[in-house]
Amino acid sequence: MVRPRCGLAVASFHERDLRQIAALRAELECFALRLAITRMNASEVEALAQAVTACEATLKAGLRVEIFRADSRFHLLLARFSGNLHLDDILRRLDVKVQLCRMVFCAVPSKIEESVLPHRFLLEAIRGGAG
Repeated sequence: MVRPRCGLAVASFHERDLRQIAALRAELECFALRLAITRMNASEVEALAQAVTACEATLKAGLRVEIFRADSRFHLLLARFSGNLHLDDILRRLDVKVQLCRMVFCAVPSKIEESVLPHRFLLEAIRGGAG
């Protein structure tokens, strides 16, 4: 963060931050999912399916930064498809912190895989309940 006439401040995160951000994100995203599943149309479900496929492809290729980007896209699509503009805004702002935490704490491939693999399950649940 740039502070006028004071220089730069570097963001720092601790594991506590990661846990708190993850807990908040999980609650907000469950709400977004409940809203989205009742209102998503076929093209939105297809966009989500494409995001899941991208997550899986980048995971298979081992492209860490691209995995995070693809995962973020999946989560932010769910937020947008919730239809709640304020929830979407909050989750977009929270995603910046999620990405910073990931870059610091998610270096272990098994942890990255744990965060991506459930997307396919969620997509199938959405397909079963959407429309």
